[in-house]
Amino acid sequence: MESGESREDDRLEPRSPYSAAKAAGELLARSYFVTYGLDVVVTEARTPTALTTHPEKLIPLFITNAIDDQQLPLYGDGLQRRDWLYVADHAGAIGHVLEHGAAGETYNLAGNNEAHEPGVVTELLARLGKPWSLVRLVEDRPGHDRRYGHDSSKLAALGWTNKMPFGDGLAATVDWYRQNQDWCAPSSPASGRPTTAASTPRVWPVRERPLRGTSADACSLTGAGGRLGTA
Repeated sequence: MESGESREDDRLEPRSPYSAAKAAGELLARSYFVTYGLDVVVTEARTPTALTTHPEKLIPLFITNAIDDQQLPLYGDGLQRRDWLYVADHAGAIGHVLEHGAAGETYNLAGNNEAHEPGVVTELLARLGKPWSLVRLVEDRPGHDRRYGHDSSKLAALGWTNKMPFGDGLAATVDWYRQNQDWCAPSSPASGRPTTAASTPRVWPVRERPLRGTSADACSLTGAGGRLGTA
């Protein structure tokens, strides 16, 4: 959406197979509540800022590439807007909904930190002491959403508030990747970390393709009392 904020009862309108798969998961979870009375809650969150995120995602990719003075591929004209949510707040909000949310309900998890991607990149480059000249624009991917916006007043009514300001979360993320470069170093497939040739830059090829492919953005959680949630 170009303006405003989506609410939990707005119609789902995925624009790519990637987002359609996540929407299908949400509808499937709801169907178990309606049909079988299963204690299900659904959370919808935006773009996380996190340590140990797979390096094909924008923030870790740009951090690790900038550390090596490699190019930073920004999609399209680079003016996509995202609402950034620190991972600890994301996990905490999911736990809060599992404990306090009503069965069959959906809750938006907003970061309340909407920003253009170039603004985020500018901040992380400043943290690393690297120049903007590393950034280059690449072909946009099909179905790429221009903006995300969530109204999280329903979650706030449950008593949840985020703890980490975006700037502090981004600084912590940049510092972690800078101090743990071995985590992104070439490794065996069994380690679960990316594998690259030692002589090649850490420009993960997925960001060069039209579609990013599979990632672990969707998950299932079982909380106290056997409650099932999707995020």
